[in-house]
Amino acid sequence: MKLDAKDIGNRVKAIRLSEKKSQETFAEIIDTSSRTVSNIENGSVIPTLQTVANIADCFNCSIDVIVGKEKQI
Repeated sequence: MKLDAKDIGNRVKAIRLSEKKSQETFAEIIDTSSRTVSNIENGSVIPTLQTVANIADCFNCSIDVIVGKEKQI
């Protein structure tokens, strides 16, 4: 399975918006910078495994959902 930065970014953004969090608040919760969240959401970068794990952990979803292996946000 090839990871697609834009698809991951869209899923991360959907998670953030479903939780009604700003990029700044979301970044604090997942222990990264708002710049990194912005870069992830616009598909400029693929998040690190640690960032993906933090998102999954903090927002009660599967890593598989974030990387697109499972459909469920």
